[in-house]
Amino acid sequence: MADPEIKEKEGRVREFLDKRGLAGILLCRQDNFSWFTAGKANSVVMGADIGFTPILVTPTKKYIITNNIEAPRIMEEEVQNQGFELVSLAWYHFDSEFLNRVKNLAEGRVGSDAPFPGLELVGKEFSELRYILTADEIERYRWLGTQSTKAMEGSCREIKAGQTEFQIGACLAKKLFNQGITPSVLLVGTDERIFNYRHPVPTEKKLQKYAMIVVVAVKGGLNVALTRLVHFGPPPQEIVEKHKAVVNVDAT
Repeated sequence: MADPEIKEKEGRVREFLDKRGLAGILLCRQDNFSWFTAGKANSVVMGADIGFTPILVTPTKKYIITNNIEAPRIMEEEVQNQGFELVSLAWYHFDSEFLNRVKNLAEGRVGSDAPFPGLELVGKEFSELRYILTADEIERYRWLGTQSTKAMEGSCREIKAGQTEFQIGACLAKKLFNQGITPSVLLVGTDERIFNYRHPVPTEKKLQKYAMIVVVAVKGGLNVALTRLVHFGPPPQEIVEKHKAVVNVDAT
């Protein structure tokens, strides 16, 4: 029996195909792969938008198209028992054979969430299918928010004056990875860098009194963004007033 979440998402995708008059859609992005497979992953390079294992969905079938290197892991550890048909291409022929295989499997107009010659780019429109979360996604989102908050606040309580921004970021990254959570964005600014730069990537600068830690925590295609501020000793009035303004905006 098909997982209700997967069944619902297949229905959304096939309704999308019908409305657009498409014979198939190619899902290459990591976020779309995770969404369609109920939280599984096709990533190898963490910082890339495009994964290593595309999905092709047609009105009647769904395929995993990958190379012979990735095929065993993906089929055994990511999408086992999800009803995919595997199309495995030799790694040294993958780039030259990939598009022809897609067009043979879906005869007609094919949409794609990534640009390919001869395919229709429908990434923006397809993203709308993800806007309404399923009940299972909401449960996973709450777990991700809770665990990310614990990791963030636990790290903040371990911060010591004299640590570098790299060391502060490494503490948080370790706690997240221990939960299988990936920090797709990890910013650490200390003292004057907080005021000087909107996105302070970590440096060797050592903390004196004030630290800001920002993370976007990712698991299963879901993202949670967190920011926390730490100050050693009573904070200056300027910081207090700015903090009140920010939380007032958030509350509103």
